[in-house]
Amino acid sequence: MKKLILLGLIIGMYSCKPEPKTGGPLTPSDDRAVTLEMRYEFDSQPLVLNQINYTTGQNTVGFSNIQHFISDLQLKKADGSWIKVTGYGLLSPTAEAKASFRFLNVPKGIYEGLRFTIGIDSIANHSDPGTWPNDHALSIMVGGSMHWTWNSGYIFIKVEGQYDIPGSSPGGFAYHLGRDDLKVTYSQEDINLNLQENSLTAVFKMDLKQFFVQPHAFVISPETSFTHSAPRDTVADQLYANMQNMVSFVELKP
Repeated sequence: MKKLILLGLIIGMYSCKPEPKTGGPLTPSDDRAVTLEMRYEFDSQPLVLNQINYTTGQNTVGFSNIQHFISDLQLKKADGSWIKVTGYGLLSPTAEAKASFRFLNVPKGIYEGLRFTIGIDSIANHSDPGTWPNDHALSIMVGGSMHWTWNSGYIFIKVEGQYDIPGSSPGGFAYHLGRDDLKVTYSQEDINLNLQENSLTAVFKMDLKQFFVQPHAFVISPETSFTHSAPRDTVADQLYANMQNMVSFVELKP
């Protein structure tokens, strides 16, 4: 009899267990994501690294290394105000001449423009790289090569490569821009960013020819082939001015 009672209790316990969850409607999140995709070009053609065949008008050049931070994504609301989305990305062109970074925790809504910065804000710029998580763009593990160990601050953008010297071996150039006053903000307004239901991708292009062309027709020579952005550095100041025209909007993608 005791065995029968015990068996009945066991059966009763299993029959009362809740059914395992096999799925169901997901609770919609109040946040979306905006992926910023950068396409790298030279004179409107996809950039290929390590080929010295691009003409700036003053020099024939090739690129071996391009890296830059993006941060301070902001979205324009219908009332004209801007909301800021936190995030720091470190981009470098892939073999497909593009790279991207995804900004998370974007409040859902409909926006009328966006802007972002190549560079980082002054507080982050003068922070200790060792205080950031290892997978963060500003950490030693990820962004260590973009931090000046001998100086207080990060390199906002690196453009490195070689330039042709007629009758001689190619020369090298290394442009490292990174003072607080050398960050550049790019803005695109009068576009419809519908983030009510889904996330989206904003595509921009960086044309490296503009880095050397406008407003300064920059000439690479042994004397102008490098900069570490010291104060009153003419090379850094001219290239910074040229950066204003280097990035432009392409399209929005779902």
